[in-house]
Amino acid sequence: MHQNSVYYNNPPNFEEIALKHPPLQPHLIRSKGTTTIDWKNEDSQRELTKALLSVHFNVKIELSPTNLCPTVTSRSNYIYWINDLLNGSPSPSPGGDEKKKVIGIDIGTGASCIYPLLGASIYGWDFLGTDIDPASLEYAIKNVALNDWNDKIQTRLVQEGSILLNNLKDNESFDFCMCNPPFFDSLEQKVDNPKTVCEATLNELVTVGGELAFISQIIQESLVLKSQVRWYSSMIGRKKNVKKLLNLLKKHKVTNIRSTTFYQGLTTRWAIAWCIGDDGLGEHLKQRLKESVSGKKKMEFTMKAGSLEDASVFLQDVLRSEDICCAVPGSPQVIVGKLYESSKWFETKNAGSVGGKSAVIGPIFPPVLVLTFEIHIQQVISGSFIITLSLKTGEDLDTLSEIYAHLKLKAQKLL
Repeated sequence: MHQNSVYYNNPPNFEEIALKHPPLQPHLIRSKGTTTIDWKNEDSQRELTKALLSVHFNVKIELSPTNLCPTVTSRSNYIYWINDLLNGSPSPSPGGDEKKKVIGIDIGTGASCIYPLLGASIYGWDFLGTDIDPASLEYAIKNVALNDWNDKIQTRLVQEGSILLNNLKDNESFDFCMCNPPFFDSLEQKVDNPKTVCEATLNELVTVGGELAFISQIIQESLVLKSQVRWYSSMIGRKKNVKKLLNLLKKHKVTNIRSTTFYQGLTTRWAIAWCIGDDGLGEHLKQRLKESVSGKKKMEFTMKAGSLEDASVFLQDVLRSEDICCAVPGSPQVIVGKLYESSKWFETKNAGSVGGKSAVIGPIFPPVLVLTFEIHIQQVISGSFIITLSLKTGEDLDTLSEIYAHLKLKAQKLL
């Protein structure tokens, strides 16, 4: 959860929310001193979305009975991350006017129009929401009007085939675009993965080639549009697609790239962002990244274990379970990890989340080393240890951050 989120280390209190949003009351389930909702009940999920938007963001919304019901916590995470990108970017206007209006594009805004509504509420951003479905846009327009934001949020019906390229006017420019693309390549894939409780339209779930083809097209179009959009971005539902999309960007010599991981309960999503040229990157961030690559960046967390040796063995087991090579060159206080491009971390982690298991990919010779890192284990008090990760070789800091988050999550389960 993003540190700026109202939900950071602060899960929604359903009792308090229901007091401020009474329609949620009938959906509460109380048992053994805890309160929750029936997560398998479509009406309960929709009412919770309305409640969270109303109580925490002062946003009114009507949800279509035939469209996806957006998860507020995960959607707001994406908005906070976009703001991080913009804060690290120089102003596109001459003279560096910090008060310049921020304008974003929401690709496939859907009936809820959730991203524009959150962006307008949290940061006062303006938006263009696009969609290929007229019925979804009708709902989106109603939701914009409900919040009196007709002057801040515009909608546009676009044709299938082109995502941005033929749907933006020559005199239009934007600070960013964002997208939560359809995950599935076919309706059969969706049937095999019935995780969504709420109804959804075909356009919200399925696109030819799945999310990989959809985001690849955004990348191709960005090479033509260039700086007409300062930051291009998209959510990703399958981890194995992250590496493929990053490689596509690198193939086209795009070097200004960001990626992140969104953790939300048992659900994990990823996002990438890129800009054509250096327009999106401030000098202070360039220097910070340079220092990070040199190994100065360190990540720490604490864990419980019976002894230093126990902590070391636990961390090694977690790494090896993800096909990350590790060794203890001397004292168990230090673990050296090596991640190769052929590792299961890239190729099979989360591969079964959509459409069944992926094909097994054979070994690559010679193996390509992505990064080397060190883990230092320091005992604070009896049974409590500080774990420090530091990059030694390679530049893939985002992957190192994911390894850190994975280790931390596993270690927290020991508490």
